[in-house]
Amino acid sequence: MLGEEEFPEVKVDFQETFLGHTSPISCCRFSASGNNIASASVDGTVRYLMEVASRNATIYCGAEITSLEWDCKSDRLLLIGTADGGIKAWNVDAKRVVCDLNTTEAFPSVLDLKCSPVEPTFVSAAASKEYLFNLNLQLSISDLT
Repeated sequence: MLGEEEFPEVKVDFQETFLGHTSPISCCRFSASGNNIASASVDGTVRYLMEVASRNATIYCGAEITSLEWDCKSDRLLLIGTADGGIKAWNVDAKRVVCDLNTTEAFPSVLDLKCSPVEPTFVSAAASKEYLFNLNLQLSISDLT
């Protein structure tokens, strides 16, 4: 095990500010290629910046965003999980929701989303109303292309 003094110093060579949110940011993610960035706010908005096209957009979800995940195989699909149990798949090229799912009433808050690196599937972890005392792991199989 390395002691704290044995880790190399982290040096920041470049820093840029991505503006646009009006409430605290709850999470952010790079796409698989690293060309796109998505950030989510507690006010229910998601902003993404597409480096290749130098364009950005804002998605209004109507509930606090608790999780973001880019499809591992492309930079076109962004999964968004909300505190009210919603899971949205946003196509950045079409600029629209292409899939809108909900968790069960027993587990109404999406905690995390992860895409499979090899299959067109994703997994969602959702919490019960008792807030994290009972976790439900739901496997949703979807074509993410």
